[in-house]
Amino acid sequence: MNNLLHQILEETKLLCHPNLNTDYEQYVQLVELREALTSALVSKPLLTPQNKEMIREIISCDPVILQHMQRLKDEANEGISRIRSYKKQKSAYDQQYSSEGFMFDKRN
Repeated sequence: MNNLLHQILEETKLLCHPNLNTDYEQYVQLVELREALTSALVSKPLLTPQNKEMIREIISCDPVILQHMQRLKDEANEGISRIRSYKKQKSAYDQQYSSEGFMFDKRN
């Protein structure tokens, strides 16, 4: 469990920088590591004081990480909105018109 805690702490410190531009995959990896830690804590709930301190340090970075994750979520929502808007505009121009009406020019 010590190795897992160290790995999570290092990832957390890396992602905790305020002006860091990271992709969502790093956050997914962090969440997976934290899920593994949660499972390990369920099976072996005894923690040393050093482990508790590491967990406190990990938790202290949560607000910054959550803010970064929210920013990524907002960017994804904007992208999806742009795609939907584009599709709506394209479908308006690509209307399939029926061929029921014909126009004939009548020459005098």
